[in-house]
Amino acid sequence: MNLSAGGIALILLGLVSGTRSESIVSGPKPGTPLTPVMVYDGLGAFAGREFDAAREIGGNPGALLFVHSMTRNTYHVIRGLDQLAGRNALMGFKSFTVYLSEDRTSAENQIRLRNGLATGGYKFSVTGKFGALKLENPIMLSLDGVDGPGNYALNRRAVLTLVTMRDGKVHGTHTFTDTGEYDLPLLEKLVSEVVGPIPQELPEQRKLREARLPKEKDRLRKLAVQFQAFWGREFRRGHPMLPAVEEITGPLPAPDAALAEVVEGRLPEDAIELKAMALRQAEELFHLQTRLNAAKAGQLRYTTMKTVQIRQRMQSGRMTPNPAKNTSGRNDQAKRTSNRSAPEVKTAKQAGKPPADPQLNQFMRAFIRQTNTPAVNLEILREIRKRSRESAELKEESIAMFQFLLAGDRYGNADARRLASEFLAGQTESKAQ
Repeated sequence: MNLSAGGIALILLGLVSGTRSESIVSGPKPGTPLTPVMVYDGLGAFAGREFDAAREIGGNPGALLFVHSMTRNTYHVIRGLDQLAGRNALMGFKSFTVYLSEDRTSAENQIRLRNGLATGGYKFSVTGKFGALKLENPIMLSLDGVDGPGNYALNRRAVLTLVTMRDGKVHGTHTFTDTGEYDLPLLEKLVSEVVGPIPQELPEQRKLREARLPKEKDRLRKLAVQFQAFWGREFRRGHPMLPAVEEITGPLPAPDAALAEVVEGRLPEDAIELKAMALRQAEELFHLQTRLNAAKAGQLRYTTMKTVQIRQRMQSGRMTPNPAKNTSGRNDQAKRTSNRSAPEVKTAKQAGKPPADPQLNQFMRAFIRQTNTPAVNLEILREIRKRSRESAELKEESIAMFQFLLAGDRYGNADARRLASEFLAGQTESKAQ
């Protein structure tokens, strides 16, 4: 079959136009009344609860971002929407990012990795940012499977589906099939359409406050303090809505003081938990400083994976000071301290010990929080069981970990200690059989 150059060009043009002509449509039509969007929150403001995200937004301006595919390219849009929600919080804007999956267990694991553990993980746990994406509002899990809520006509071939809303109805939808940082200007435009302009006069600000913001003084103040902590610096003279808010709450703190208030509110009351949190933050600061030093030195091969390896070495106790850099006096002091603590180490070994495996160590820290609900404890225990089955060594570490937890009376709440006892009893029975 002989084809001329012109014929080949026409065939190629037809193939290209054919692929471009197919567009993916996903999401409900504008004007559609909102129907329930049932989700599960693992560790955010609704931790351990199932709730209706659409009802939570209500008549306020808001957005639901349905995630059909969790990839690195989607992170720009996920984080971008979360940041826009923070910046527009005093305008009453609310948003939820909802992950769709047919396998709930697998989906919960994926979300947990991106949100961080119940302790906040290593990333920004003190300030209330979740996971490596530093989200104020962590990713939720859809309870309606991979297709999402039926009335929303979501297309599983889309990468992301954004549904914006206002006055209890769908304002618009946008389907993302190839996402990235270049989508952020469009995202900001879509959010601005439902938020509307910021009122400049006090009477209009009062009307907006009454229509969109919490009526309760404490809830309103908490919202405003969080806004000041994370976004207050972006407004040199303060957000225009602050005067109307302060009529109810009284004077609000400046950004630095607001951040300190947010941090103080998240600090655990238990001394052991507080110490553990301080250690986690010290490790994270070390991680950030190491990356900064590498960047300044032009070491482009330095990667996040390397910092993870450094952190794991720190957790397992293999990172020790270089003896050559220590003075003899310091070495002598270390020896004396080591000799004095020898009996205590022996006792700890007899009663189990913390795991050397970084993942198990992280699970243990999450498991011993006094504020955990039974659902959170059970969720973490499932992960520990799953990890312990991967090898005989990890199984032994899991047993020693729970022995260590039960050796004293200061680790974990009553429910966690009950689960730990049941775990150990199960291991004893299996050995006997």
